[in-house]
Amino acid sequence: MRRYTAVVLLALTGLSACSTAPTFGERLESEGATVRQLGESWNRGAELVERGERMIEDGERMISRGEQRVSEGRDMVRRGERLMRESERAYRSRPPDGADG
Repeated sequence: MRRYTAVVLLALTGLSACSTAPTFGERLESEGATVRQLGESWNRGAELVERGERMIEDGERMISRGEQRVSEGRDMVRRGERLMRESERAYRSRPPDGADG
């Protein structure tokens, strides 16, 4: 029985291999299509990496510029507050209206 099963399996394998085995050209076409798809996918990935790196650089420049603007803004607030305090102090320390003349 085992021998019969082995012979049948061998025969079926041999017949199926003969009838469905792709030709060398078909295998090349199939492999070529697969490799082409992989290449296209790789190229899309490389484009994404390049665009992403540019976005990171732009973002870092924006952060740097933003930090500079925040620093300049804080300096302006400090100068403005100082001018306001000095003006208020000068106003309070001036002689009353009509006292000088």
